[in-house]
Amino acid sequence: MDLFLCPRIVRPKINIDPDSLIPELPDPETLKPFPDQLRMVYKGHESRVTCFEYSRDGIWLASGDSVGNLKVWEANTGKCVINYNIGKKIYSVSWNPILPLIAVSSDKNIVVKHIEFINDY
Repeated sequence: MDLFLCPRIVRPKINIDPDSLIPELPDPETLKPFPDQLRMVYKGHESRVTCFEYSRDGIWLASGDSVGNLKVWEANTGKCVINYNIGKKIYSVSWNPILPLIAVSSDKNIVVKHIEFINDY
């Protein structure tokens, strides 16, 4: 059967106002996905903080700075409980999800620190 023998369907065009397709957006003042108040300040680094990471349970915060200081903080109080000096700029910190270890990358090295106090809390 040839296609030229089949009748074609003529579909009418729909006249829609393009502005009606844009949904009504709420007022930006009512949308506040970010905190609007300062909750906690962690003071103690004397140079620029280059990285930080919360522990998996959210109790601890590890931070590193540009002169090589690694600090471990109590997240809910802001108290610095441990201060290590790695000696070189810290690029990243990462918690081990199972053991009380922190991996720190600085320059060409990766340093793994055992955090002894975590089991005591």
